[in-house]
Amino acid sequence: MSITSFFKRQTLADDSVSADGGKKARMEKKERQPVPVTATLKTVQRWEKELNITLGKVVDRGNVCTEIWCECCRTFAVDRTSNFVTGNQRVKKEGVKYHKDSTSHKDTLQIKSASLKRARSEATPFEKSLMKMDEVQMAKMEKLFTTAYYLAINERPFSDFPKLLELQAVNGLSLGETYFTDKAANEFVGQIVLLRRAEELSR
Repeated sequence: MSITSFFKRQTLADDSVSADGGKKARMEKKERQPVPVTATLKTVQRWEKELNITLGKVVDRGNVCTEIWCECCRTFAVDRTSNFVTGNQRVKKEGVKYHKDSTSHKDTLQIKSASLKRARSEATPFEKSLMKMDEVQMAKMEKLFTTAYYLAINERPFSDFPKLLELQAVNGLSLGETYFTDKAANEFVGQIVLLRRAEELSR
């Protein structure tokens, strides 16, 4: 057998394996795709009342909901990838309840509240607390926010926050000891996201 014919046979074999592999991948992908679940419009409306949530809906001619989403999150959410923003074709009560109780939905409710207050030129509770601070306290808070923001944009864990504050203290910068926790860093970044999103929506 010539070298040329050997490589030709190998190429054909590889193509066959590739074709089989591609077919298998397509079948696996098809199997992984969620099966759509529907519910009647009346049922979905009952869920809205029970769970105190407003849902957007795609309704067919038979008054059956084939797709739902959270109206609040579709309008105000920072994360635009959630299926309760893009549209969920698995119309199930447990899915709606899980979304309503999720951290992302609760954060979005805060963004909505801040956005509406900003549209009415009202200060948020956090902004009101900042207004009560003197210049020294404000200067400290600004540095705390800057440090937390640094962690966020560099994708560092919030557990680094106390260590960075300790380093700044060693360098002679007094920031107090009230906010030396990872939870404080999370709160600072959350407020930054909330205010920025509210500003974008009020433009």
